[in-house]
Amino acid sequence: MIGYLVRHEEHGEGRITGIQARTVMVRFFRGESCLPFGRDSLQQGFLRRVLLEPGRRCETAGGPCSVRRAVLMPHDQPYEYEVQGDDGQKAIVSETLLNPLPNLEVRNCAARLANRDCDSLICFRSREALRGAQVQNLRQGGRLKALLSSRIDLRPHQAFVAGTIISDRRKRYILADEVGLGKTIEAGVVLHELISGNTDARILVLCPGTLVQQWLCEIYSKFGGQIFTLLDLHSGSDIHWPKLARVIVSTSRLMHGLDEGLGKVPWDLLIVDECHHLLATSTLYRFVQCVARRTPSVLLLSAIPAQRREDEFFVCVRGTTG
Repeated sequence: MIGYLVRHEEHGEGRITGIQARTVMVRFFRGESCLPFGRDSLQQGFLRRVLLEPGRRCETAGGPCSVRRAVLMPHDQPYEYEVQGDDGQKAIVSETLLNPLPNLEVRNCAARLANRDCDSLICFRSREALRGAQVQNLRQGGRLKALLSSRIDLRPHQAFVAGTIISDRRKRYILADEVGLGKTIEAGVVLHELISGNTDARILVLCPGTLVQQWLCEIYSKFGGQIFTLLDLHSGSDIHWPKLARVIVSTSRLMHGLDEGLGKVPWDLLIVDECHHLLATSTLYRFVQCVARRTPSVLLLSAIPAQRREDEFFVCVRGTTG
């Protein structure tokens, strides 16, 4: 038993350095303390033999090395490992000659399971309490992670609107809340939920020039630091269309040479703020209508929904997808 590498639940890894009549002495690598244990500690489970996983860094008489694999694991004899030194030389070394380097333990789950390295009951209960709190938090948020991970003071009507849209397979809606009731927040939650589920999602936000900065700042500050490209700051020759993924553009900039390029990008979500302006510009209306037909999710925002002209908006929202 002398030279065996062992692990204790509290003290970590160590080595058996001596055997007396009824005790074994173990020197632990953490703190270099040497403590006595009963001769049957291994049988009783107070001490467990350490199985060094591949990649574990150790020290030998010849210098530092990395464990490649275990080659011999007899029940009542020291384990043997194939190791490779920093000079590339390989050798078979007994565990009695290996000193695992402290604070460099490989903590992947498979290796810990193979080594029977289970946590204490206190750690288990703490993890379960944390997991229960997380589940309860998700349940209170309607299981919508975007509602919980956004830096917003969400109102009940906003949560209802965002939840209704997110739970719908075909996310094609007109948000027509009054001014100041949070249409941008509702659209931002939907946007954030889409990105959370699909990091490669392509999103186009179209709004008046006076609102582009507001959209850029609010998406970044309130919804996970998402970075959008503000096309108003780029000329057409500087834009690499295939790499566009998340874009904010003003309606005026769109109509000055960007409509053709943006119309060819396969967007996943189209957001149009102040959409009632579409009815005043036939070219802009046709652009949105064309893009909406090829985009799975469409959100039109307006605090002034045009009365008696609902069908014109519905043409954009309904589209031809799904």
